[in-house]
Amino acid sequence: MTINSNFFFKHNINILKNKKHPIVIGWKLSNPENIGNIIRIADNFNCEKVIFVKGKNNFNHKNIKRIAQSSFKNIDWIFCYEEDLKMKIPVEYTIIGIGTSNYSRNIYNESIKNNTIFIVGNEKSGLEKSIIKLCSKVLYIPTFGKNKSMNVSHALTVALSQWIKQNYY
Repeated sequence: MTINSNFFFKHNINILKNKKHPIVIGWKLSNPENIGNIIRIADNFNCEKVIFVKGKNNFNHKNIKRIAQSSFKNIDWIFCYEEDLKMKIPVEYTIIGIGTSNYSRNIYNESIKNNTIFIVGNEKSGLEKSIIKLCSKVLYIPTFGKNKSMNVSHALTVALSQWIKQNYY
């Protein structure tokens, strides 16, 4: 028997939000579907806000809203320019990049504390060196299949799930 998920979680949640949940940054994403998915995922995990750093693309909010659905209005999210990003980041937050680099560490072996910002990179080029320098660490998600590339919204879901596991359970 299937039940409505809103009903299920309303009656089966035994914890309330008692921590500062992560902030999410999407770095120069090129796909409006990924932007919509990230807004929706951030809403699912009750993130504080989402910041999208603009790349070369201008997006039609109609496509983003179609994917994000009700989350489009449920969570604070903005677009900003690269040069304005530092002003948008609270100083008490630790910045963690999600991706593969020479400095990446396995996400399942690392501690992820409160006051975390997760940055996911461009779908083709990942995180630029300039943004990696802002990160206290970069975490990768081990995969065992032949395809080693993971969609940015899926990678964010894994990172947020790991944060929830470490900070609530």
